[in-house]
Amino acid sequence: MLRRSIARRRQSKLRVSLESEAEVKAVTGKILDVFDKVAATYFLRWSSLVAIDAELNDNPNQGTPHRALAWFRCSTGLIVAKLVGRSDYGKLVSLYVNIMSNDNKGFYLKRFQSLVDSLESVESGSGLRRGGTAD
Repeated sequence: MLRRSIARRRQSKLRVSLESEAEVKAVTGKILDVFDKVAATYFLRWSSLVAIDAELNDNPNQGTPHRALAWFRCSTGLIVAKLVGRSDYGKLVSLYVNIMSNDNKGFYLKRFQSLVDSLESVESGSGLRRGGTAD
């Protein structure tokens, strides 16, 4: 509940309203300021596959605000794990299949298993050679 309250306060600070043409310059400045302080920092922090992998896969049983729903967390986590060549990829597959089996009564399991199967054709670690950078 506290996390939602903090998120709402942040969102309200990011809101801008434009009521007249005379406010365009001031509002534009505020939007650019927010972009510089919030968005640019966020994109820089999460610009590498290694950083994304660490967030999703170092502690895969812990929640993350970046991928709250199981389908998004598990699929993104597994894709990035393959791209960075994680040594525990097989363990993550098992864990994520288990999570998907239990989430929504296995509704997304078939789709997730198709993803697992398709990732077999991806060379492990291939994302680092394509600009995913190992920080």
